[in-house]
Amino acid sequence: MLPTVSIVKSIKPERGDVTTGLGRGEIISIQGKLIPLVRLSDVYGLGAREADDQNPLVVIVEDDRSQAGLIIDELLGRQQVVIKSLGETMRHIPGISGSAIMPNGRVGLILDVGGLLRYANEASHDTGRERLRGDCPVDAVAA
Repeated sequence: MLPTVSIVKSIKPERGDVTTGLGRGEIISIQGKLIPLVRLSDVYGLGAREADDQNPLVVIVEDDRSQAGLIIDELLGRQQVVIKSLGETMRHIPGISGSAIMPNGRVGLILDVGGLLRYANEASHDTGRERLRGDCPVDAVAA
């Protein structure tokens, strides 16, 4: 889940809109501004689904310092949720600020956009870093 205050817009770029910068990863140009792209499936080691490459959906997010485009599998909608803390076991997961119970009963993790962007930037410079592992799809709900 993404806090709505962090979301600038969502777009569905054409195949040629996404390019690879020299040693900087994937970027997209929006209104003349180059914005780095972050694949949540790569950051958290989730394993990309085919839809990720063939028909990407990008949510442009911002924190106090920068903007980035998060490549997600699906945008589920907007809803108000009650945020719960993660507890000691999961407190130190980079880029995650809390959790909430979704209307379907599943637990959704709430992204800390600033922390996620810092972690993704560090991870892109440190290829030896062990990734977090999971097997869930990368969905987004604006909270």
